[in-house]
Amino acid sequence: MKYLFIVVQLLLTTGSMAQLKVGDPFPDPNYLSPDKLVIVNFWATWCKPCLKEMKFLDSMVREHRTKFKVVSVTYQDSATVNKFVRLNGNPYPDLTIVTGETTLNKLFPHKTIPHNVWVKEGSILAITGPDEVSAEKILSLINGARPKMINKQDDMKFRFDKPYQVPDSLIKYRSLLSPNNPSISSGAFYGADTLGMGKRFFAWNRSLINIIWLAFSRQRYGRINWDLVDLRVKDSVKYILPVLQKERFSRSRYAKIGSYAQQEKQWKMENLYCYELSFSEKTSMDKISRYMYQDMERNFPIRVFEEQQLVRCIAVKVEKKAKRLLVASTAKKHILMIESQQVIIQNLKIAQLLEQLFDKLGGPLMVDQTEIDFPIDLILNFSSGEKITVETIVEKLKIIGFIFKPAKLNLTKLVIEELR
Repeated sequence: MKYLFIVVQLLLTTGSMAQLKVGDPFPDPNYLSPDKLVIVNFWATWCKPCLKEMKFLDSMVREHRTKFKVVSVTYQDSATVNKFVRLNGNPYPDLTIVTGETTLNKLFPHKTIPHNVWVKEGSILAITGPDEVSAEKILSLINGARPKMINKQDDMKFRFDKPYQVPDSLIKYRSLLSPNNPSISSGAFYGADTLGMGKRFFAWNRSLINIIWLAFSRQRYGRINWDLVDLRVKDSVKYILPVLQKERFSRSRYAKIGSYAQQEKQWKMENLYCYELSFSEKTSMDKISRYMYQDMERNFPIRVFEEQQLVRCIAVKVEKKAKRLLVASTAKKHILMIESQQVIIQNLKIAQLLEQLFDKLGGPLMVDQTEIDFPIDLILNFSSGEKITVETIVEKLKIIGFIFKPAKLNLTKLVIEELR
């Protein structure tokens, strides 16, 4: 192992500390040898891939010493390198070693080693990682050819101790949860395509139970149907919007805070969240829901699951005569449009119709038991001044043969259980 104690004449040759690239002249002739291929190899004693590569390079120099040279440079001082040499019995006798090097590290910045600068006739041919270092390419360059080489690209801004940031297009999966943001509105961006797939869910300034409900409903509708929620918690105040539990809210600790507006503001600061879940490819709503449940369980002392329970509801059926008159829709778009004197239903299955009616107008839990498995089109007409509500829509549907009866059915419920 040879030691080369040289000072790079950088200021004399370049006059600056600009990063060098392929095609530029190498800044200091002291590293070079006429008519030789030179690899300036950045390494460290702790780097196992470096040591493996240096063993190979040492053997190549020994076989082709008249045409090939390797200068191995390290930021480590001579005492550290000397100790390494003593302990390992001078493992690289044919390499030239430069210790305590700082200038070349600035000219050829890198984040990982081995880092290799290939030079011939004073010009930089390539800047590569270890994958390009092979006997085939070294011999090819020695013999005057120019093999294709992949230049190493290190992200110099990368910091392992800082949040990792890449363009959104490169993210395979991302989950973000943050507290209430009072400077923005409240809302949610969600929904599946016609195949029940999705890529992104985003809710901002929404309650925990609202986010979980959207997971439970497979993002079909956002209005919470409390008949399908089993909230097993000590205090429901932090889960339910104040406007939906005025009496309980008035007895809570928030009641001690100034006016109702101030109480509500404080509740929002403590109990609303912004949450985003995104995937690079379309994903099933079932899988997205599982991820959402898991995210909530990781961040809050709760367990979220689905459970079959007997639930009071309205069972929806249809008379045989009316069923024969219903035909499958040929429309492309799914529509439930409520106008001043009409309700337009287009390309909706009965279950979808009932869900969308609830989402738009509320009302009791209604469950499809019609056994109609195709989407339908309907237009319900209302007289001038007739109010359109869930109840009046139900009456119109009864006229054309739908049956609505109270029932107790075994349904899937959302369970949110607080951990003790």
